[in-house]
Amino acid sequence: MLNDLLDCPFCGGKAKYFNTGKRTTGHGESSDDAGVTCTDCGAGFSIGNYAGYKVQERQQEAKKLWNTRGNLTDNIRLKG
Repeated sequence: MLNDLLDCPFCGGKAKYFNTGKRTTGHGESSDDAGVTCTDCGAGFSIGNYAGYKVQERQQEAKKLWNTRGNLTDNIRLKG
């Protein structure tokens, strides 16, 4: 699973999974974030445990989201 991430869509750098481990949020709640980040530019995101996923499930969801690339022409309407 650790070598299945596409390169960063912003800079082309290598991506990696991360897990913050248990920590206390500013609201006094416990959080355990998992996600993906670029090792070069730092772009990335996390999915918190409030989403109801276990860490491995959150990493799988993060992989799916990170590896999904839109076609730039999908959002462009050509005049004509």
